[in-house]
Amino acid sequence: VGYVALHRMSDGAAEELRGVVDQLVADGMTGLVLDLRSNPGGLIREGVKVAGLFLPPGDTVATSEGRSKRHSKTYLAAAPGGWDDLRLAVLVNRGTASSAELIAGALQDHDRALIVGTPSYGKGVLQTTYPLGEEVAIKLTTARWFTPTGRSVQRPRPDTAGGPGNRTPALAPTVFRSAAGRPIPDASGILPDLLVRSSLRSDGERTLHRALGDDLDRFRTALTVYVSELRAAGEVTDESFKVTPGMREELFLLLKEEGVPLSRETFESAGVYVDEQLGFEITRQLFGTESVVRRQARSDRQLLAALRVLRASRTQQQTLTAAAAARGFGTSR
Repeated sequence: VGYVALHRMSDGAAEELRGVVDQLVADGMTGLVLDLRSNPGGLIREGVKVAGLFLPPGDTVATSEGRSKRHSKTYLAAAPGGWDDLRLAVLVNRGTASSAELIAGALQDHDRALIVGTPSYGKGVLQTTYPLGEEVAIKLTTARWFTPTGRSVQRPRPDTAGGPGNRTPALAPTVFRSAAGRPIPDASGILPDLLVRSSLRSDGERTLHRALGDDLDRFRTALTVYVSELRAAGEVTDESFKVTPGMREELFLLLKEEGVPLSRETFESAGVYVDEQLGFEITRQLFGTESVVRRQARSDRQLLAALRVLRASRTQQQTLTAAAAARGFGTSR
């Protein structure tokens, strides 16, 4: 099972993703986790292209409805990646928005991906930029977009004056049906098939952050400096290294030397968090980004849940069935 994180829908994102997935498939990958967590979106055309990589040509990716005809369109998949048998899971969270939600919604409606994580942000509108001069422009909301089943992911917002905005009487939630007939509730944002909360911050981590306050950046700088010294000393040579109490002590002494206001009691209470951050920074500096992802995966509850389902399934349908086995749509783990 492979893993790819897509951080933004910038120009060329779809082709870059195609190249990465092609290489992973050539290396023997049969399942993929596409991480769209904290992806704020970006270019709508790139979102359409990314979704289209996993769908047959001609499948609807999204539709938009605006006041004018030029803002009302149907977006179709046009250039598939050819990975018909690739099992797919997509990770989303509250930071997944706009065209990133468009991708998740299209793949969910077509039963092409298992959506894992927490409900997404809920930005289901399209905006158009109108230039007013050489360096001035205005951006207006000109349309709403909908998933292939007709769902709007737009989350209710307060009005511009800060009030509650327009409200309508509560209605029974609408339930849409995916291409295979799965029930998909109409919700604000994308509601995951498998609801998995992210790892909670420990009491020690919260205490450490409160104690540091505005000095949090100084803590991070000291962490980077310490690991640079550790790297220069050549003390870590294997990616499977373990953070030792001695490493943690040396970091604490450097923090005191740099005048970072942090008591030993607070530092020790956050020992698990400090060790984790040390491990990530050592891995980043010595072994690279891919190794960091592997290390982070050990404690990433959402990623681990997606991996478990993909590894236990032989087909995409089996991944969806497994997620719905307990209580149906939105199963919580």
